[in-house]
Amino acid sequence: MPTLAQAVGVSKVVYDVLERTISLTNTQKAIRSEDMYFLWKVKKKTEKSNS
Repeated sequence: MPTLAQAVGVSKVVYDVLERTISLTNTQKAIRSEDMYFLWKVKKKTEKSNS
C-alpha cells in the first residue's frame, strides 16, 4: 500500500510541474505577440541583474 501512495504522490508532483511549465510557456507566447514585449524583456533583464 505505501508504494501505491508514493506512486500517486509522484504522479501528482510530475503533473503539477508539467501543468505549470505549460502555463508559463503559453503566457510567454502571449506576451511575445503583444506590442509591449520589448518592455517586458527589459524588465526581466533588469530583475535578473538586481538579484
